[in-house]
Amino acid sequence: MPLLEILNRYKVKGTFFVSILEILFFKGDEITKCIELLLEYEQDVQLHTHPNWYNGKDNMWNCTEKEQNQIVRLATKELSNIIGYTPSAHRAGAYGADSCTLKVLKDNGFKIDSSLFIGHDNCRIPSSNPNPHISNDLLLVPIDHFSKIRIRKLGWTKKLCKLDHDWCSFGTIINYFRYCSLSKKPLLNYFMHSYSVLDWDSKFRFKESTKKLKKLDLVLNYVTNCADIEITDSEKLYQSKDSLISSDFSEMICL
Repeated sequence: MPLLEILNRYKVKGTFFVSILEILFFKGDEITKCIELLLEYEQDVQLHTHPNWYNGKDNMWNCTEKEQNQIVRLATKELSNIIGYTPSAHRAGAYGADSCTLKVLKDNGFKIDSSLFIGHDNCRIPSSNPNPHISNDLLLVPIDHFSKIRIRKLGWTKKLCKLDHDWCSFGTIINYFRYCSLSKKPLLNYFMHSYSVLDWDSKFRFKESTKKLKKLDLVLNYVTNCADIEITDSEKLYQSKDSLISSDFSEMICL
């Protein structure tokens, strides 16, 4: 798989938040095979929750505390059976978590949540802190985002932009990295999806994207050659939490 081969070439251990409850509905073992491939490449596999596969509800915050607890417990059990360890980090599908989600994660032994997307309508976590911080005894790792300003003849527009392989051009990504380095930002949360290095047509037939793979190669080449940037996984991230939460950082405006 080209994505994993690129990560392996740069000796990068990415964190893959895996949605696992689909395994209860789809026949065959394709999901298990995908997870086993991630483990073969020594990647960090953690938990991703989409409750619609459990009870038809779109978000974790649509669910009661009891339902959220059932989802997390079941998903954790299914994922642990495949990866051989208990996941300690979580990201809610569509950032759809709330304070109840954090409580449930804590009660189930999780250490990290990365669902907080400040300014996104679907995120119900009551925090406006863009830096890594502790809430409900969890390390919250917010989604990196910034405001993109577009100057037009009749005025200007401001748009929320996520640090995402799909959302940002290579130039924007590198400019954000440089700005964060100068501003002493302690952590960058680079976002990708399972389709981030793929192209597809109107019938959802997927194929590898040479352009997107090249972009990832360029990003990793830049990052791995920066002396002040260290790529980390969830375990090392939690171990360094004390230094992360003592820092301060303000939002970037990108023109």
